[in-house]
Amino acid sequence: MSFYTSLSRYFDDIFPPRPVTLRFLRERFHEFQVHSVLDVACGSGAYAREFARWGLEVTGLDVEEDMIAQAKERSVVEGMSVDFRVGDMRDLASLGQSFDGVTCLGNSLVHLLQEGEIAGVLQGIKRILHRGGVFILQIVNYDWIMEKRVTQLPSIINEQKGLVFERYYRFRRDGLLDFETVLQVSQAEGGREEIRQRTTLRPTKREELERWLLEAGFKDLRFFGGFDTSPWRKDAPATVVVAGS
Repeated sequence: MSFYTSLSRYFDDIFPPRPVTLRFLRERFHEFQVHSVLDVACGSGAYAREFARWGLEVTGLDVEEDMIAQAKERSVVEGMSVDFRVGDMRDLASLGQSFDGVTCLGNSLVHLLQEGEIAGVLQGIKRILHRGGVFILQIVNYDWIMEKRVTQLPSIINEQKGLVFERYYRFRRDGLLDFETVLQVSQAEGGREEIRQRTTLRPTKREELERWLLEAGFKDLRFFGGFDTSPWRKDAPATVVVAGS
């Protein structure tokens, strides 16, 4: 079972689209006149469905079949038209399409571990973007994580759904991070189900990310410390990038 398989049915409740994030994305789409958008590593499709509500032509891509199944099911329930596909971000050319905008949110990019994989994906994104398009990326700020040796992120609590999601980092000698999660789910009959997961991440810092983006041909890079447009700092919680094509 993959890391996200057991989380797929809870994913939208753990990571619902936040108003501040939606406002940021909508403003950038307006700025770059985005009409078609690809959401890379779309998960269960919550953001892709929001994009469709804005009248955009939307494609959602994820490598996890369970996530795409959830995304398709929920888009039918909500009456949203989104082209959800199972696919690998390392092979975007196979989509046979180009887009005005590409998003990659939720720390997805750093699941790529091999040397050059992240740089290769950024090059692939640049190739499928229309001229004058935009790429929007969000990851955890690993400058902060690595410098301060942060071992736990704040818990995510959804009281309405009875969910508590805990996240931990374990530092490895090879420079990678083991990412461990514990999802506690309240049961109707009382008690809690506990789902434990573990995967490995490549902690990508701003300097190398900026270099790879420029080498891929992106321009006018803007770095933020969050979707609230706060300036990027070494102690900011996130690294959010807006990159023009």
